[in-house]
Amino acid sequence: MPRESYVWDRKRGELVPKAEYYAGPRRSDGIQVIKDIEPYRSTIDGHMVQSRSYHRAHLRQNGCVEVGNEFRTNSGKARHTLGSPGADIRAAMDRGR
Repeated sequence: MPRESYVWDRKRGELVPKAEYYAGPRRSDGIQVIKDIEPYRSTIDGHMVQSRSYHRAHLRQNGCVEVGNEFRTNSGKARHTLGSPGADIRAAMDRGR
């Protein structure tokens, strides 16, 4: 006899079969809202950043890129890439001698 998987349904407050739980619509019928970011002090120049739009403009003005949000060119390569660390490694090794 095969075992059945169950999922805790918070609305009902009980375990229900997994197939039954996932059979209904997956999205909420309500409006989805993402709240604005909390104000923070910029580590770049100390200005207070109050909104997402100011955050994006602030990064652009200072030539910074938010990690994980890099834009890509048509070739699929990231526009902002780090150089090869080889020169830094060689310089550090030379200093240690």
